[in-house]
Amino acid sequence: MDRTKALSVVIASTLLASAACSVKTVGGVACEHESVADGCLPEYAETVEPSKALSSLGAADSGSRPFDSLDDLLGNVVYKMGDEPAAPLTDAVIVADIIDVSPGSGFRIEGNDAPGGIETGFDDPRALWRTVHVKVSVVSTVSGSVGDEPLVGLSFGPDTPIGDIDRELRSLGQVLLFLNRSPVFAYAPEVYGTVMDGALVGTVRSDGSIRFPVLESEDEKALLHEVSTIDELEAAGDGPKRLVRLNPDGTIHATLESNYEFEEYPGSRWYGPDGEPVSEKTNIINAITGPEHCGWQTAVMMHVGWPPGHDASDASESHQFIRDPEGAIGDEFTARFDRDAEPPPSAKNSGYRTNFMELWLDPQDTDSAYLIFSDHAEKWPRAREIVACA
Repeated sequence: MDRTKALSVVIASTLLASAACSVKTVGGVACEHESVADGCLPEYAETVEPSKALSSLGAADSGSRPFDSLDDLLGNVVYKMGDEPAAPLTDAVIVADIIDVSPGSGFRIEGNDAPGGIETGFDDPRALWRTVHVKVSVVSTVSGSVGDEPLVGLSFGPDTPIGDIDRELRSLGQVLLFLNRSPVFAYAPEVYGTVMDGALVGTVRSDGSIRFPVLESEDEKALLHEVSTIDELEAAGDGPKRLVRLNPDGTIHATLESNYEFEEYPGSRWYGPDGEPVSEKTNIINAITGPEHCGWQTAVMMHVGWPPGHDASDASESHQFIRDPEGAIGDEFTARFDRDAEPPPSAKNSGYRTNFMELWLDPQDTDSAYLIFSDHAEKWPRAREIVACA
């Protein structure tokens, strides 16, 4: 398996930790037409009669997920877990018309206790959830890329008739889909999964506002707090790149911003391995720009108490690493600065980070430090002797 795709599978597997999701019941729609092309968009009432088909959408999804806003699902936000390459949570985000709905497979769980499922027949009475394949025609692409008529998989509860699923999906009109490669559809590589396995199927109203008819109202409100219209979603996709580092359980560990500036003393705020801010009154770590009166303002000097975590009482108890792309300070370093570095496998995350970079160190090479940014990594050499400007 491609290592980038492997991260998507790891994340998706985390989301499948339990076969449950929070949904609201959805009933009749104010529009009787089946397509926006017919001149109508569906409008949902605040309180409606139960609709069995849509209320069971996302039956294979778990409530645990590493995002809290729609813009977190776009291609400019990438997620990294452990040593796997960073990757977005979606392959593409699209607005599409539904062309065809057909049965997929059923899934059962031995002993009703497993994070995934065993594929079985669509009509198998033992199935705890079933998948449906939906062929769609792309109207517009918000993020990523996909073919003109992709095949999309959705998961439903076991007792939902395929005819009801077909009818109610078409009643949504044009749909907003967040496509990914889900392990739920590993049995059919041509089928795209969706975030939350269908529970996040959205609609776009005539005023451009986005709604999610399957989500509970509070969940929907929380998800739309940053981005609530299709125009805002498209604009967010053109925003700066972000790197989100995940804990092994799929929860968010840290987010690295792509817009940043190095600062004069005391420099940017650092956070320690426990996630708490490092006090500026200590000499555990800092990264500051060089003084302008010495002509070093294009350089950055990082001081790390040694070993890492030590509160240095003087310069002899710390290591100084230099970022000097223009050679303002000189060349009295143990290695060369590299603005496009590839950290060796032996380099490990020290746990120290700012809002825009992480410090990685290699125990086999204490003369270099690796700074991981949202879109690249740099190698900063250690100064042979502490550099200072009078």
